Amino acid sequence: MSLLDFHDSQQKKISKAYFVHLILVAKADGSISEKENKVLHRLGHKLGFVDEEISRMIDNPGQDSYHPPYELKERIEHLYDIIRITLADGIITHDERRITQCYAVASGFSPAESDDVIKLIEKGIAEGLDEEEIFTIYRKRKK
Repeated sequence: MSLLDFHDSQQKKISKAYFVHLILVAKADGSISEKENKVLHRLGHKLGFVDEEISRMIDNPGQDSYHPPYELKERIEHLYDIIRITLADGIITHDERRITQCYAVASGFSPAESDDVIKLIEKGIAEGLDEEEIFTIYRKRKK
């Protein structure tokens, strides 16, 4: 096994743990809507999974621990995806909001910062901004 093989399998584990958490966010209100399912499949493909793997994880997500990325840009991208899942069905439940807050804090944001970044991402998604644009706005605000 080469170092490159280890990196690929390690990255796959990280992607799977992250995807499982997206599934758990989608299930926070008790079920996964059709719109949430479509978003999950889109994100699963982006992470390198095929439909069969995605469906299997949705049916039986298990409990992987969340390993946030080191880079700020990637942490904001993860939060962006999580918030997209919560917004997919048009209703953000109390549980979805609480879970999103937990992921923001687990990603290294303080509780006050997490509120701000969550609001920024929600507003950005409503305005049709992508992750890159939201990251740029966040960085400008932090200067």
